[in-house]
Amino acid sequence: MQKITVILFTLLLSSSLLPAQVVDNPIPTSRQYGTQFRLRQLHSAYPSMQDDMAVIERFATDFRYFGQIDSMSVAVVFHLLPLPAGAVAITEADIEAQLGRLALDFLAPEHPYLGQSYQHPQPLVDSSGHITGTETDYQNYFSLADKMEDFAGRAANPLISFCRPALDPTGLPTNGVITVSGTAQVWNPDEEALFYSDKGGSDAWDPTFYCNVWVARLPDDMAGFAQMPGGPATGDGVVIDDRYFARAVAESDNPFATGKTLTHLLGSYLNLYELWNDFTPCADDRVEDTPVHNTSNFGLSKYEYRHLSTCAGNPVEMLSNLMDNAIDSVQYLFTWGQVMRMQATLAPDGPRNKLHSTRTACAEGPHQNPGGETVDRDNATTDVAVNTVYLRIFPNPSGGPFTVQVESSGMAEAELFVTDALGAVRHRQPLLLQAATNRFSVNAAKDWKSGVFVVTLVTKDRTVSEKVLLNR
Repeated sequence: MQKITVILFTLLLSSSLLPAQVVDNPIPTSRQYGTQFRLRQLHSAYPSMQDDMAVIERFATDFRYFGQIDSMSVAVVFHLLPLPAGAVAITEADIEAQLGRLALDFLAPEHPYLGQSYQHPQPLVDSSGHITGTETDYQNYFSLADKMEDFAGRAANPLISFCRPALDPTGLPTNGVITVSGTAQVWNPDEEALFYSDKGGSDAWDPTFYCNVWVARLPDDMAGFAQMPGGPATGDGVVIDDRYFARAVAESDNPFATGKTLTHLLGSYLNLYELWNDFTPCADDRVEDTPVHNTSNFGLSKYEYRHLSTCAGNPVEMLSNLMDNAIDSVQYLFTWGQVMRMQATLAPDGPRNKLHSTRTACAEGPHQNPGGETVDRDNATTDVAVNTVYLRIFPNPSGGPFTVQVESSGMAEAELFVTDALGAVRHRQPLLLQAATNRFSVNAAKDWKSGVFVVTLVTKDRTVSEKVLLNR
C-alpha cells in the first residue's frame, strides 16, 4: 500500500524532458495513475468545468435509476509517439492484443458471476488469511474476498465495444493508428506538447466522435492519465505509458503487460472515479456498490486476501475492481453501479453520446463490409464483419430459438455469449469454428423475457457482437 503524494507528483511534473540517449527500457514494478491530478489541474485552468461536471453527475445519478443499458461501441484512435532509445515499439499485434483485452474487460468479463469457467489454482492461505504459496499461486486466482464479501455478486457486464474507426475525420478509410516521427523523448505530463503535432506530439481527432489514446513514454512509474467528461477538447482522451500497454508477446516479469492499465484509464474516461482519492482519503467514488478505500493498492507483495480499509467501518477493499490499482492478475470486475455510470456517459443525452456516430466494424448503424456491400443493422437479418469473421442471426426478431451463423476463413476456437439487458450472461458455449459456414442453435429459455439480447462471439484476436430481439 502506498499513497501518491501531491509533492511527489508536483516534482514529477516540474521535471524537464529527458534526453532519449540516457533512457533505457526498465520493466515497471509499480504503477501510478495521474488522472486525479489531471482533473485538479483542469479545474484550475477551466473553472467552468466543475459546473459542467456537476450537470453530468446529476444525469449519471438519474440514469442509475431510470436509464436503460444498451450495447455500445466506441472508436479508438491510437497515437503512437516516438519512444526513447531501448524502448520496444508498439506493433500491430500489440494493438490487437490491447483491443482483445478491452473486449474481455468491457464485453465478455472473465469473472465467475457471469459464468466464466476459468479454472484457477487454489492458493495456500493460512488461518490469518495471508497467502503462503508462490507468487504464481497468487497471480492465478480470483480473490477469496470476492466470495466472502460477495464482490463477484456485484459484477456486471459493461456491454461496451472498443474498436478501430472505419473512416478518419475526412471520410477516408483508416486503421485508426497514427505513428508520429520525430525526436524520441520522455514526455512531461504537465506539458501538453504531446497533444500538438507542431510541438512533436499528435493532434487529437475530434474527441466528440473518437476516443483518442496517446501512447508515449512518461517519467518513472507514471502509467498514464485520462480526462474525465466535461473538460476541454484538447487532450480529451487517454495517455498511457508504452510499458503498460498490452503486448502480444508479454514480458514474463512485467505484471502490467496484459493491458488492464488501459481498461482502468478508459473507465475514468467514461466517468468512473478511482476507488481511492489522492487528496481526500476515504472520499466516495460516487458508486454505491463499491467499498471506500483509504488509498491505492499496488505493488508486487503478497496481499492479505481481506484487506481492511482504515476508513469508517473498516470495509474490505475491492482489490479485484478494475478501478483499484492492484496488479493486473488480481483485477477483473466492474460493479453494476460502475456499469451504469459508463452507460450514462454514452447514453443519448450523456456527455460522450456522439461517439455512437462513428463508423467502426462493431458500430451501430449501417456498416460498409470489406466486400463493398452496405449492411443495415436495423433490418431483420443482419451481418457484422470483423476481418475474416462474419456473424449473422436469424430469425430476428425471434419468438424463441434462433440460429447464429458464423462465416470464418479459418479454423478457430471461440466462445459464444448471449447477455440480457442487465448484462447477465444467459447462454454461453465453447465453439470450434471451421473454415466454412458454421451454424449454432440457441434455445432461448422460457424465463428469457421479451427484450433485446446481445450475442457476442469471442475468438483469440477478434470480438464481434450483434443484437437479437426476443418477442414472446
